[in-house]
Amino acid sequence: MKVIQLPILTLLLALTFFLPDTSAEDYTQWGLPKGAKARLGKGSIRKLAYSPDGNHILVASSIGIWTYDAHTGEELDLLNTHLSSGNTVFSPDRQLFASARGDDEDTVVHLWSLTDRQQITTLEGHTRYIESLAFSPDGKTLATASADGTARLWNVHTGEHKATLVGHTRAVTTVAFSPDGKTLATGSWDDTVQLWDPATGDHKMTLTEYSDGIKMVVFSPDGRTLAIVPYNTPEVQFWDVNTGKQKQTVWTEKNISCVAFSPDSRTLATGGWTELDLRDVDTGERKTTLTAHLSEVISIVFSPDGKTFASASADELHLWDSVSGAQKGKITRHTQYIRGFALSPDGRTIAIGHWEKIHLWDTVKMVQTAILYEDEWGQWSLAFSPDGSILASEIAPYIRLWDVATGTHRTTLKTYTGSGVGGSSIRAIAFSPDGRFFANGHTGEEVVWLWYTGFTRKSILTGHSDRVSALAFSPDSRTLASGSHDHTIRLYNVETNAHKMTLTGHTHGILSIAFSSDGKTLASASRDGTVRLWDTISGTRKTTLPGYSDSVAFSPDGTTLASVDNDDSYTIRLWDVTMGIEKTSLIGHTAGVSHVAFNPDGKTLISASYDGTILLWDLIPATDPITQVKERVVDLNDLVAAPAMPFPIQTGLLPNYPNPFNPETWIPYQLATAVDVTVRIYAANGTLVRILMVGYQPAGLYQRRSRAVYWDGKNESGEPVASGVYFYTLSAGQFTTTRRMVIRK
Repeated sequence: MKVIQLPILTLLLALTFFLPDTSAEDYTQWGLPKGAKARLGKGSIRKLAYSPDGNHILVASSIGIWTYDAHTGEELDLLNTHLSSGNTVFSPDRQLFASARGDDEDTVVHLWSLTDRQQITTLEGHTRYIESLAFSPDGKTLATASADGTARLWNVHTGEHKATLVGHTRAVTTVAFSPDGKTLATGSWDDTVQLWDPATGDHKMTLTEYSDGIKMVVFSPDGRTLAIVPYNTPEVQFWDVNTGKQKQTVWTEKNISCVAFSPDSRTLATGGWTELDLRDVDTGERKTTLTAHLSEVISIVFSPDGKTFASASADELHLWDSVSGAQKGKITRHTQYIRGFALSPDGRTIAIGHWEKIHLWDTVKMVQTAILYEDEWGQWSLAFSPDGSILASEIAPYIRLWDVATGTHRTTLKTYTGSGVGGSSIRAIAFSPDGRFFANGHTGEEVVWLWYTGFTRKSILTGHSDRVSALAFSPDSRTLASGSHDHTIRLYNVETNAHKMTLTGHTHGILSIAFSSDGKTLASASRDGTVRLWDTISGTRKTTLPGYSDSVAFSPDGTTLASVDNDDSYTIRLWDVTMGIEKTSLIGHTAGVSHVAFNPDGKTLISASYDGTILLWDLIPATDPITQVKERVVDLNDLVAAPAMPFPIQTGLLPNYPNPFNPETWIPYQLATAVDVTVRIYAANGTLVRILMVGYQPAGLYQRRSRAVYWDGKNESGEPVASGVYFYTLSAGQFTTTRRMVIRK
């Protein structure tokens, strides 16, 4: 557990980072990262809450906390907090919220102030990921449930650990306080629900009549009933809190994903896959079923007066009349996990695939223009025709063709020759630039289908030994490149169907490929964590660049390549193609970046992310000469086939990454000559915290994690240092320079 005492400088930094530009009317401008000029989409919804007076709705999303007017649905505020999971809970007075990532990479709970707009505390102690969070009714205690088999109680104001509740034999999956705060319920994969006294930490009672793990427990507002929802069973059980006896079991048609009691405790709302039911708590009888949602309902909350309730899927938020079930309103433009992406040739339209829907966005007006509804999941791949009039989308073994102007479905192509779907879905589609051809790849047949754009089949191109995952036509439309999970890229003559060459060297499947504007260079991104540039005439490898990139794209003039580091920083990197060095980097998404593309005028880079949003970046040349020189990754083949790697003309210290960070960071640098290297870490008051002796290093660039200086956030005694501003100094021979970094816990 760490309680953060933010110094004034850190407080100012936090306020600057988190304050949205609420003076701007357009929400697409709120809370933008440095370098971005707009954001399309509000991110995936995680959790809902009403303000105590019922006038506002708080929405925890993948990019932060949105505040809406509960009556008009108008956007009022955005607090960027980089929430990455559904483990978010608001305090009863809505002044605080707690969040946890929900994976073993981060076993701490982060406590934030909505009023001060800063993180105030981190709670450390669990040894595995956090499954559930709950505030006590008075807001003074936070309960946490963990996969480590325990629940913990924390003092919210001091961050002090109050008690550890031990008794479950498997992961604790859910936790809830009774309305009077005198009972805490915990559910576990050990098939039990246990009741505890939160004041003393003493065990009160165990409920054991289950055959599967417990998904959630919820107390009714009057405190008399405990609703228990098990995993993998379409039911909800009602238990008498005082006697510990089961009152009744209500069976549902589908598994339940969320529940909420009305304020008078008479109605239970249950959400499942596309359906929302209202049930009488006394009889268990279903009052009504609401079917506006197109995917899983993940959060339900009643207004304080009980007249209205809100329900949310990842990208839908509906407001309902609690008595009649009539829909009262809808909050729009939230966007879920992005699966497919395409930019129209004129750069004015973006198509985004979300499970069973395709969203079309206008990049000039920054508005969503249409939603195309599919009847099944798909949209891993999308592609515009060269004139932008047709959008192709994949779904299972089919390709749908859409009229972009009207948003209507034109026709459907079946491209699988086997029996049934058989797991064979399309993972790559592409139009040739001249509009004559269309190609698609398969996950099941290891082939490429080539069509005339009248959509009569031209040929089937063979040769891959595993599923085809990426396709790209050359600018002159004469060559088709296909990337596969067999680790190779094959180039075909489109006119003759002849195989031209196979590019080998990647050690894992190909994720993305792209031709330069002159067609002489092909870029490929692979699961092996590298991006490679190939000479399409000779078939030789030009350069190898670092980064686990799901997507690569050339600028229109062919001088810049965009790739992504999706290991943990979600950094977009822009590379000088000729020199093979990094020009600049862009950071702002809260989850992996799935696609990158340049606008045709070369002035804007567009990135789509698994956080459900699209960012539009202003491409301004970097002015700092140090940041323009970054490391190039080479191997022996590079040294033979490519020109000698340029060494830096001056020694320099580069910005650490990530920054802010918690709990570790990497410090890159560059050396013009071979020297002894030392890095010293200082606190804001000038106290020496840590000395990192690097030793004698040859001239070169030291940017990658395998070469940069690593600091684990600890002092010389091995103790984690507190949050705040720190300074790091590079000493390289006679050269000395200092930069600033921030630890935020």
